[in-house]
Amino acid sequence: MGRSYDSDIARRAFDAVAAAEKATSLTQLDEVVGRELKTFGYEIVIGIRMGRRAGVRTVDMLFGNTDHPWVVHYGEQGHAEHCPITRRASAAPTFWTQLKAQPLAARERLVFDELSDFGLNDGYIVTVDRGQEGAFATSLAAKHADCEDPYQRAATHLLSTHFGLAGMKLWREAAGAPADAKTLSLRQIECLKWVRDGKSSADISEILGISARTVDEHVERACRRLAVKTRVQAVAEAALQGLLDL
Repeated sequence: MGRSYDSDIARRAFDAVAAAEKATSLTQLDEVVGRELKTFGYEIVIGIRMGRRAGVRTVDMLFGNTDHPWVVHYGEQGHAEHCPITRRASAAPTFWTQLKAQPLAARERLVFDELSDFGLNDGYIVTVDRGQEGAFATSLAAKHADCEDPYQRAATHLLSTHFGLAGMKLWREAAGAPADAKTLSLRQIECLKWVRDGKSSADISEILGISARTVDEHVERACRRLAVKTRVQAVAEAALQGLLDL
């Protein structure tokens, strides 16, 4: 089976990637790339965004199998704060077998225990992009997947990366954000909203519980990101991009 089987995996992966580049909707993307990943045993194929809000780790389920029972349970249980999978996500492909072999805190081990309760024993995650709005990744889960076969590992990485990148672009378009929109962090947007309301840096620092200097830094970075010079211009540009309301 060897060489012909390996060649078939590679051919199907490249065909799926080529189709992904032409996908015009998230549904179409899932039909070509998600379907191919499912042939490796992955029943959950999902695009996620990882970040922090008010000092708390967050994981937003953006596209893919967002209605899977485990995904719903994950959100209900607040697992994002202690998830060992997203916590260790990076641009390097990471399989659950690698994570399970590491020392884990009790809450982290609980996530894997509950995954097993849902019949999900193998998985994979890779970060595909990092920006002001958080880190985007593709996360996979399976009852069983061959994590040792080098060709399947390579195909999984290739497909997951393109699923995440193409999905991120389509998700932004579906959400109404221009593909080339300049993104701001949640804190930068928060500061600009208070600037919009006529608050000074001192006022905003008291409201948000941070120093006035930190407020200035957030606003200055927002100005640079939006390619403007003043606070008023930053508020106007952010509103034009749909990042806040006037």
